[in-house]
Amino acid sequence: MLQFGEGNFLRAFADWYIEMANRKNVFNGRILIAKPTNRGSVERFNNQKCFYTVLSQGIEDGETAENADVISSVADCISCYDDCDKLLLCAESTDLKVVISNTTEAGIVYVSGERFSDFPDVSFPAKLTAFLYRRFIKLGFGSGLLILPVELIENNGKVLKKCVLKYSEDWNLGDDFKNYVENDCKFCSTLVDRIVTGFPDNEYKKIIEKLGYEDNLLVACEPYHCWIIEGK
Repeated sequence: MLQFGEGNFLRAFADWYIEMANRKNVFNGRILIAKPTNRGSVERFNNQKCFYTVLSQGIEDGETAENADVISSVADCISCYDDCDKLLLCAESTDLKVVISNTTEAGIVYVSGERFSDFPDVSFPAKLTAFLYRRFIKLGFGSGLLILPVELIENNGKVLKKCVLKYSEDWNLGDDFKNYVENDCKFCSTLVDRIVTGFPDNEYKKIIEKLGYEDNLLVACEPYHCWIIEGK
């Protein structure tokens, strides 16, 4: 899986889901996180080899519950800017099946005037367009991806697909690529729900004493979780 976004929500939600699926031998895959902005670095992920803890606290089945799950489903975390070549190499991988994104509600927008040659210094939908085009050119029809945006906008999958098709038209990427986007890739709208409070600053010392290790990527959330994915 390729994941655009490294924030608290995706790490406590999508990455946690994949971790649970792996443990149950349902998915058996790993995630490459691509940091979509040029602010900050991925050093904190590299320092921990992308391992981190999701701490869920709250009421579950009428009882007070606290669970600490070590997430091992993330293989690597790269920057779309500093590691652009690695990102494009990922587009050529036959192992890649799914793309997930959470680039905030403002992330899925069409920006007029962006150019193909500006990659990666473009919006997220433009980045995705260039990524999919690289994949299409290298692997052709039959390599389409399942694309699951979790940004909190109505019909997020349909809106993202519309943006990709608009960039394809702007950049004259051809009818074959348009057919690839429309018919080989599957853009699914999603609805997600989990309260994620992020790094527990006030309780951190107490938590690491209980866990027995430091974790600068620790993320706290509620036990409840819901991920609804649109089908055809």
